[in-house]
Amino acid sequence: FNRTLLEALIQSDVVNSIDLMLSRSQTEEQSIKKLIENKKIQKVFALNNFQENKRINSWKSSRVQLTTRLINSYFSLIKQFWISKPKAIFLLSSDNTVSIVFLFILKYLFRAKIFIFLHNNIENCKNSKRKLAMWRRLLSRNFTGILLSRFALTKSRELFQKEVNLVFLPHPIYDNIVDSKIKNSVKMKYDFLVLGRHSNFYSKNNFEDYLIDAVDKFDADRN
Repeated sequence: FNRTLLEALIQSDVVNSIDLMLSRSQTEEQSIKKLIENKKIQKVFALNNFQENKRINSWKSSRVQLTTRLINSYFSLIKQFWISKPKAIFLLSSDNTVSIVFLFILKYLFRAKIFIFLHNNIENCKNSKRKLAMWRRLLSRNFTGILLSRFALTKSRELFQKEVNLVFLPHPIYDNIVDSKIKNSVKMKYDFLVLGRHSNFYSKNNFEDYLIDAVDKFDADRN
């Protein structure tokens, strides 16, 4: 998802330069590295430069660790905005707790147009009048929320019951990624598209072999 958005911004005629901030693990991925070589990418900032504790003792400690990382990331973000003074800011995601406080800070500190992708934010706060009110307050003037499905856009407008800045940007589909000639090939027996965080684990521990073996055991007439 992040790579698709970055590629779209690079290809846009109205975008002259990009300062990119991602987690260190993403900046080291080969697909991102290739895009970073583009001349429009002026600076690259890798966040969360520390060894993660793989033996988290409890759910509570993991929440503290994640919250700490999130706060540190936003302070790094604000620091770089003071330096870069961007005309537009694209935020790829947000939670409904800590992040929303920092979004208000961004809104009032910078005159840049701010765009944020709302993945499951509205779904997760639909029963909270307080959180909906905060998002309603944010999504005005120079702040715009981006929805990836038509259904999410419609439901968001129903919940807010007020005119706010929301736009619809269709999520990339299979045809955007795989050539239609390959997709329709009769030679292809299995056709899997593995996206997002799960793709890291697809090729580990022979998971793909287990998956295909399980599919093989299905009845031939079963969809």
